Amino acid sequence: METQQVGSRRQVAAEQVEAQLLERRRGSHCEDKKQRLEYQTDEPSKEPIKAIRNWLKENLHVFLEKLEKEVRELEQLVRDLELWLDVLLGESHLEEHCFTLKSHM
Repeated sequence: METQQVGSRRQVAAEQVEAQLLERRRGSHCEDKKQRLEYQTDEPSKEPIKAIRNWLKENLHVFLEKLEKEVRELEQLVRDLELWLDVLLGESHLEEHCFTLKSHM
């Protein structure tokens, strides 16, 4: 008889735990609606991805063009600086660079 009582106590306890879990699920159902975006990220739509990809390509292309222009300008400045340093340090002929130096002044 004691085993029946222990068994029924376990069953009652299990039912109580199950009821509590069910209540928690009902309460969290509202939160699930608020976090809908998290669940939708599992299967993203292809249209937004395509739009973002196109936007990135266009903007990266513009950025690369501007960056290449800046690099060319910096390279020219480095060449000019090397010429100035050569002339100032006397490592090259002054006559060769007179025209270049005057054009930058």
